[in-house]
Amino acid sequence: MAKNRKSKVGKRKLGKRVGPRSTRRGVGRNPSPARQRISKKSATKLTPVSSQNLLKRRFLITRKRILIFLIIVGLVASAFYKKHWIIAATVDGSPIIFSEVLSRMNKQYGQQTLNQIINEKIILSEAAKKGVVIGEKEIDEKMSQLETTFGGAEGLDAVLSQQRQTRSDLRRELRLQLSMEKLYDKEASVSAEEIDKFISENRAQLAATDSASQRKEAQEALRQQKLSKIFSEKFQQLRQQVKITIF
Repeated sequence: MAKNRKSKVGKRKLGKRVGPRSTRRGVGRNPSPARQRISKKSATKLTPVSSQNLLKRRFLITRKRILIFLIIVGLVASAFYKKHWIIAATVDGSPIIFSEVLSRMNKQYGQQTLNQIINEKIILSEAAKKGVVIGEKEIDEKMSQLETTFGGAEGLDAVLSQQRQTRSDLRRELRLQLSMEKLYDKEASVSAEEIDKFISENRAQLAATDSASQRKEAQEALRQQKLSKIFSEKFQQLRQQVKITIF
């Protein structure tokens, strides 16, 4: 009897040990809700690289929005405080847009102005190649001569105003004139015979009254005539030599 009891107890103990370990440890069963939440969080967790890319993307989007906002604010502010940049005039409250004025001016005078600027660049470029440099002092001297001719600074300003020019425009023209004179001055020499002939034919038009001043005035007039003729011939050659692209 004792042996039978021991054998039964042993079988029960062995039966407990032999049972599948998986059932004892819960493997194979449905996971608990807490474990499901942990597994989902671990699955959706971002890697360091992907999180950096996301931050960069958000930064770029934010920066773009800030730039757009600043541009809009700038345009609104310029339109409010600098109306003349956009509106040239108003007629009974109806605005005339400045771009319309520029468009018409470009159609009427655009080509002429463009050719003038091209010619100026050709002359100054040729002068630079030949080592011709016009200093501000030379321009100042010419300005003083013109002021004397027109009865002072106010007289010169009045003439410029009538021609819709400024002193800056005049200085630019004087720089071009002096550049041309220095480029071809040696080719525009005037003889004594030419001076005598000019005085006899144009004495009534001369401003000077004494003989020495008349000769000086005649010489300068003849020199300017020759320079104009020489420049007209030379400039055509220069323009053909340079590469000009008009868009």
